[in-house]
Amino acid sequence: MIRMDKKRQTTTHNLALCMVLIGVFFIAHETFAEASVREIVREQKREVIKEKIQDVKEIQENTKGLLEQAKNMIKEKIKKQLKGQLVTISGSTLTVKKDEELYTVFVTESTELKRKFGASSTLNEFSPQDTLLVIGKRTKNSDGTFSSSDIEASYIRNMSIQRRFTVFTGEVTGKTSNTLTLTTVGRGIQTVYISSNTQLKEKNRTISLADIELGNKIVVKGELWDRASNKIDAKMILKLNFQKPTPSVTKVPEND
Repeated sequence: MIRMDKKRQTTTHNLALCMVLIGVFFIAHETFAEASVREIVREQKREVIKEKIQDVKEIQENTKGLLEQAKNMIKEKIKKQLKGQLVTISGSTLTVKKDEELYTVFVTESTELKRKFGASSTLNEFSPQDTLLVIGKRTKNSDGTFSSSDIEASYIRNMSIQRRFTVFTGEVTGKTSNTLTLTTVGRGIQTVYISSNTQLKEKNRTISLADIELGNKIVVKGELWDRASNKIDAKMILKLNFQKPTPSVTKVPEND
């Protein structure tokens, strides 16, 4: 009877141990399964994040491309600003040079023409070698694209011409029917343009251009000065007279 009880106890003990082992196995299996599931979830999250990052990069690249295209379109359509040297004038078309490149500038009825300090100007006052500041829009080519060298000007400022009321003093070294070549000390050789409005004087009397000869010293009051081409539109010309008076001779009576 006692042996039977011990056998039963051993069997019960073994069954309990088996149950514990089975429980531990299932717990360990579930734990491992849960760990595997978590790893899979984490991997999926990483993949999703990678995909989102890639999507963001693609969006950024596409946006950058679109912005660049828009920027180029705006550049083509917005006003072009150009500062260069006037090369030629043909009617209302100017050729302007900047950094060894030539630009064609079209002057229209609505184009504002200004001198250096903002006074109104005309194309008649412009000369080759003048420095121009041009603002305008690019013209269209026949294929609808915008030209890189043709500009329809809305505003041109000639930085070389200005109203000048100071005097130019020098010697007349050349003469034509309406100009004088004036060799000055401080401003080199200037071409003086004479119009019907130019006053010519010597002391207090009015003279004509014929009274001014080569070698004469003159003072020119300029109404307009082109510093690039050394041209002066004369408002007044004063002929200086440095001739010394001839001394009178007193006749000595002869002795008889």
